[in-house]
Amino acid sequence: LQRHACSSSPAPPSAAQSPGSLSSGGHGQGHEALRINWDGFSQAGAQLPSKMRVYFSASVFLRFARDLHGAIPVLPFYQFMVCRDALLRKRITLGWYDFSGTGSLREQDLDNFVQDEIHNSPLLQTLEKSFQTFYVCTAVRMLLFFLDAPRRGKLRIKTLIKGPILDELLALRHALPEESLQGNWFAPASAKRVYGLYLHLDTDGNGMLSQQELLRYEGAYLTEVFVARVFEEAQTYEGEMDFKSFLDFVLAMENRGTLQALQYLWRVLDVNKKNSLGVFEINFFFKSIRQALIDTGHGAVETEDVIDEIFDMVRPQDPERITFQDLVNSNVGETVLWMLVDMEAFYQYDNREALIAQHPPDHHS
Repeated sequence: LQRHACSSSPAPPSAAQSPGSLSSGGHGQGHEALRINWDGFSQAGAQLPSKMRVYFSASVFLRFARDLHGAIPVLPFYQFMVCRDALLRKRITLGWYDFSGTGSLREQDLDNFVQDEIHNSPLLQTLEKSFQTFYVCTAVRMLLFFLDAPRRGKLRIKTLIKGPILDELLALRHALPEESLQGNWFAPASAKRVYGLYLHLDTDGNGMLSQQELLRYEGAYLTEVFVARVFEEAQTYEGEMDFKSFLDFVLAMENRGTLQALQYLWRVLDVNKKNSLGVFEINFFFKSIRQALIDTGHGAVETEDVIDEIFDMVRPQDPERITFQDLVNSNVGETVLWMLVDMEAFYQYDNREALIAQHPPDHHS
């Protein structure tokens, strides 16, 4: 397409384009102004290998907005081709691991895929052999936590290739500077950080976490009631949590505002499995927050006032019960759920005006 553009001269705005031509919307505007009509589009496709012609069909051409001369912009079309090609490559790659032929990858299939990615990435090849099993687990839990909403233990390949999460893992195939990996869960440094947290909490060194050990998790002031419920919902072994369940917990803690983190927390708070929270459930969790506030010298808060405020914030359809959809619709789900399980989160919410006054935003930055 670029060669066509170089060999053709811009047409006057009022002149119809001749068959098979590319035009520029103006002098000096670069590739963004290039346009091509249907005749030029079909002729360009005919000159390409057969495997490329699928992108030069009438249905693809009609995907793009046409100007008065029936021409489409070249740059968006080129970006479309690149994107579709990338999706196809990912689909072929993941298809190798679909041993069941169902278009989905089970957890074991994902394990195999990530294990092979270690050999495809110059960054991941530096991982110690003894750590690779933990890295695979860390990567797979990320995929399942964010993409397996029904918690079926498998992912549709279509879902995997269309989201940005897989791209973060595949990006490690390239030699990237350390600063560009900040915030990438799949980066070796990130995986080692999370594993280090697990080892730090495992004070008895038995490779598992007890409730008392998880209560030592830094970055939050969690209540015993909440942690006990986490253990009831998570898969445990003789009452202790393994690394996989810990990863789910960390992903929820570090991505609090995401829908997936709210779903994780909702399963913990929905004690009676009624798919709703009422006065009983809110009081059940908040009484521990209230006691923690007293124990840390912040003073008592009236539970009834908090319950009324939560219902006023959410405004549920049923005035006596709050559903998960009510929380999502209210846009305050993150605030409401975390203030019931994390004393620090409640304190910051309850004192938000004073905290803002102490640290006013810098409007000049």
